[in-house]
Amino acid sequence: MVRAEEPTIVIFGDSLSAGYGIEVDQSWGSLLQARLKEQGYEYKVVNASISGETTQGGVTRIDSIMSDFSPDLVILELGGNDGLRGFPPARIENNLEKVIVQAKSAGAAVVLLGIRIPTNYGSRYSAAFEAVFRNVSERLKIQWIEFFMEGIALNDDLLQEDRIHPNANAQPMLLDNAWSIISTLSMINGALGQAFDLVGGIIGGIGDIIDGALSIAGGALQLITDVLSFLNCEEKPECDTVENWSIWDGANAGVGLGDDFSSLIENITNVAGGISDAVNP
Repeated sequence: MVRAEEPTIVIFGDSLSAGYGIEVDQSWGSLLQARLKEQGYEYKVVNASISGETTQGGVTRIDSIMSDFSPDLVILELGGNDGLRGFPPARIENNLEKVIVQAKSAGAAVVLLGIRIPTNYGSRYSAAFEAVFRNVSERLKIQWIEFFMEGIALNDDLLQEDRIHPNANAQPMLLDNAWSIISTLSMINGALGQAFDLVGGIIGGIGDIIDGALSIAGGALQLITDVLSFLNCEEKPECDTVENWSIWDGANAGVGLGDDFSSLIENITNVAGGISDAVNP
């Protein structure tokens, strides 16, 4: 599959990620796009979440998602609706595995946002349901978090009237919960490290240019001084031998001046290349 020119992150979830009951630009997905931009990342965020989506729906849609967007990262947030409907945990786990395998086979990294269900479903079912996310993550070796709604689920101030869906005030917390795992990925850390290395290289190159310019100025001043010294030498005894003529020191300074100038041009070229890489990564 051909990767998109612009690195893409797809959020593949249900109503918790679709911005149910709030404005789209308030949703944690939109906040993720803003955070990435603020921190200098060039990723485009596509929110492919649908309210009411189940893991079976995810299996049905994942092929078209990968084909349409060619994402570099899939943030998978499915399973909550399966749990609320009492679907067998084994079926949920099998569906999540199919989605993850398909996404990874298409070249994307995957992170999984775990979810929990109300305790009135019984401790046995709840434990089996929550184990689904751990099992599939460990088996397929992907990064995950245990509870996407951590700090929100039991706080009425952060929930809508249905006491299920997070309100607008909860969205920054959802982002922070998801970011705790997204920020550990090498694709994020690597991009940040490359940016720092690039800036450091440019700064170092500018320092070399300044040093080169100062060296050229010093060499030019020495050359002028030596030439004036030679012109004023006339018939003085110390000028009797060519070896003592300061002009030869000046000539040597001139050769060094040429070398310094060549180095300066090389440093300018390197810095220009670094800036070009920064503008056109």
